[in-house]
Amino acid sequence: MSPVNFNLVSLKCLLFFFFGGLGCLVPGLAQAGYKVGLHVDELYVVSVVAPCVALLGPLVAAPLADRLGVPAQGSTARYGRYMRAMLVIITILGAVLYTALLYVPPVSRLHERNPPVSFLCSGEGAVVMQDQCQEIPCYNWPDDNRGTLFLSACRHVCGEGPITPGGLYTTTTPPEIITETRDDDDYGLPSEEEELPSDIPGFKLRKRDLTQVEMPRLCFDQNGQSVCHVYTEYTKQLPINVTLTPSLLPKDTLEWCSYKILDKITCKQPLSMDASTAQLMENCSVVCDLDDPYNRSESLLIESECRHTLGDPQLTFWTFLVLRSVADIFPT
Repeated sequence: MSPVNFNLVSLKCLLFFFFGGLGCLVPGLAQAGYKVGLHVDELYVVSVVAPCVALLGPLVAAPLADRLGVPAQGSTARYGRYMRAMLVIITILGAVLYTALLYVPPVSRLHERNPPVSFLCSGEGAVVMQDQCQEIPCYNWPDDNRGTLFLSACRHVCGEGPITPGGLYTTTTPPEIITETRDDDDYGLPSEEEELPSDIPGFKLRKRDLTQVEMPRLCFDQNGQSVCHVYTEYTKQLPINVTLTPSLLPKDTLEWCSYKILDKITCKQPLSMDASTAQLMENCSVVCDLDDPYNRSESLLIESECRHTLGDPQLTFWTFLVLRSVADIFPT
């Protein structure tokens, strides 16, 4: 049985507690980022930058240890004491910096409200109209914001004057076109389904000419071909994948934000055979409600809900990033 080398006991204890503590620490680093209020995208940046910065640890520490730890006059004991002291210092500095992550100033993003939102489509294109938020009036959509909108209750809505994106307008629903020459009930005549007796001279049943406005049609450009979807009263939901553009800042607080849809989506004007309603329908658009725009995980509008931020998000992000990156250098 070989004798125990007591000179290595301290080193073994240090390595045991070092790797044991590191194994318990690493899984909790992401949770520490969540607790201080970092966003998911910010945590991705930290997870990528910190390992890259940590590679500087061996590149700096290894040449420094070889240069300063050269045995003087063949004294290996002095070299061993120097290396142990260096490991202790590195471990203490890493522990201090990781502990400092607990004192990063937090930021809270409180849910304020779900702003009203609507989908508007005309022959020139489609936009998403959303009410302003108090802190950030209109959401600044990134370039890669493609997601899903769930349309429901699509109908034709007509406005007084041209309907243009960027503001609200007075709306009226296109009425049903009814042409009627006689009120049959006043004369006691039978209904449309009943046939008139042939022996009554001079009477001819004039049926009501009832022409309803056509159903809303949303047309999409798929592989260079126009594909149209007809929204009927039996259509429960129509999901569409779109990309939104940032809105110009409204001049008035009562105006809604207008996010133009980059995809080629058009809606045709309703046709009318009656001259009295033809002018009314010149400025009609298709307006749709959006189902659960802020509750569905696959909905594009989740990021645009109104929030109230407490704290400084930039200070929290950069402080956490610097401390985490420098702290990862020492274990490496």
